[in-house]
Amino acid sequence: MSTLQQFGEELVDTLGERCATTGVDFEELLLRHVFGLLEDESLYEDLTPCFLKREDFYADPPELELKVNGYDLRDDGATLDIFVVLGYPGQAYFRVPAAEVYMTLRAAQVFLERSRTGLAADLDGDDAQQLAQQIESLQGLREVNLTLVTNGEVVNFDRNPTVIDGISVKRKVLDLRGIQRLTEPDEIIVEFTMKDQIGLPCVRLPQDNSVYRSYLAIVPGSVLCDLYAKHGQRMLEANVRSFLRAGGKVNRGIIQTVGEDPHMFFAYNNGITATADTIEVRNETDGARLVRCKNLQIVNGGQTTASLHHARRTGKKLDDVFVAMKISEVLDETKAEQIVQAISRYANSQNKVNFSDLGSNRSFHVELHRISQTQVPQGPFAVGQKPSPWFYERMRGQYDNELGRQKTAAQKKQFREKFPPSQCITKTDVGRYVMIWEQEPFTVSLGAEKNYLAFQRRFIEEQKLVPGDEWYQELIGKAIIVDACDRFVRQSGIPGYKANIVAYAVALLSKRQGDAISLRRVWNEQRVTKKVEDWLRAAIPLIRDHLIHPETDGVNVTEWAKKPRCWGKLLESNVVVPW
Repeated sequence: MSTLQQFGEELVDTLGERCATTGVDFEELLLRHVFGLLEDESLYEDLTPCFLKREDFYADPPELELKVNGYDLRDDGATLDIFVVLGYPGQAYFRVPAAEVYMTLRAAQVFLERSRTGLAADLDGDDAQQLAQQIESLQGLREVNLTLVTNGEVVNFDRNPTVIDGISVKRKVLDLRGIQRLTEPDEIIVEFTMKDQIGLPCVRLPQDNSVYRSYLAIVPGSVLCDLYAKHGQRMLEANVRSFLRAGGKVNRGIIQTVGEDPHMFFAYNNGITATADTIEVRNETDGARLVRCKNLQIVNGGQTTASLHHARRTGKKLDDVFVAMKISEVLDETKAEQIVQAISRYANSQNKVNFSDLGSNRSFHVELHRISQTQVPQGPFAVGQKPSPWFYERMRGQYDNELGRQKTAAQKKQFREKFPPSQCITKTDVGRYVMIWEQEPFTVSLGAEKNYLAFQRRFIEEQKLVPGDEWYQELIGKAIIVDACDRFVRQSGIPGYKANIVAYAVALLSKRQGDAISLRRVWNEQRVTKKVEDWLRAAIPLIRDHLIHPETDGVNVTEWAKKPRCWGKLLESNVVVPW
């Protein structure tokens, strides 16, 4: 693991490069970077950027009055997370003054307070207004977390919770050290010794072999819940990352059993299957005890684990809940990945886990990454532009890991020049670019995770897509067009709904002019043509006008954008954009 200063330097350099090439504000890039890391933890449901900053220039000196940069609403509207960013683009490692921490968190709290009492009426049709309206209308809101995100180090701040309008409000900080922990996580060491009890009673598989060693144990529901609360999605097998929501039929049944018949949980539930790098078992007078293990991975039972966590968050007791656990230690390191993938595939029977979620179908992502390392655009390029390949991350953080392997500053600079940070794309990016061009902006508007699952289901599972050079080049052509539209929306100064406007504008471009656009030419030249630029710039205000006038008055704009009818009505409107 790199030192905190080294990590801070690399983070600032990477985000700074993206600022220079995209024109996006440093704080927005920092937030989106952190949201990507938090999405991997899957303890949040729909992380949404939302930017509002208002200063009181009449104060002496001027003071920050209101600020919000993102939010997440979960637990069926009971928990709201509000994120506010304090970014320092020119500083790689420093301590944030306590006064700035207080002022920024205070500005987020004021936004919350005023939203409960009608702030939305004073805002002008943007994402912040939508958030303020939601906060004002929520009846079951019980908990709000105000989280400061910063690339500085925060040593001390006021963590004391407060109560606003009967709602518990907590203050949190995700600083440089926290971002490093998300990016470069430590090994998961699980201790099963609790209070005066040594480990968990277990039974060893009465069969010796050189490949694996297995045990059966009974885990208290509270212990499993604590592990998930501490380690999150890192505890779920690396190839089964999709968080199975509490709304599914199986998960609702799990939560219902916890609430109504907790003593029957063990009988009703199939338990969990797990693997670990090493397992420590101690022989006591009353039998074998599972004491600890390293890098515990739940390969089946993610829905059980996450649902227990959700049940406890909503006030249900886990005292009488117990879960059966089969845990295996792979002894042959050369076969470890193959065996874990096979266990993942064959063990998943409680909730349907898609074939592509398992390691067996990683060939799509492995091949896409391989192609991304070999394909270089041919031009002709704009003046001053150099040919550079794009970098496909088949696993979150792969780009940063590759960058971290470069030993010297010169090597790191050379790596960034070869693979510019602004040309690094993830699985969810691929899903977004493709589904927009497939003319499903309503699916894209559901959010990165749900959209990716839709992409995965259609192209990886059903169509068994095998990416080739031509498919990849057209993919990057789509990416360049979407990113260009994003830039045009930002330059237009239109407040709010940027992601929805981009999705609908490019989808309409694909519908109306897709056959006239050479995506491979866009790839080779690494820019959109003047004709495409003019079309998108003309379409953007028309798309926004369509989105802010839902079919039914009073409907939330972002919710309207998620409906297929929103797309259908746009096509029916015969919006005319000259080509």
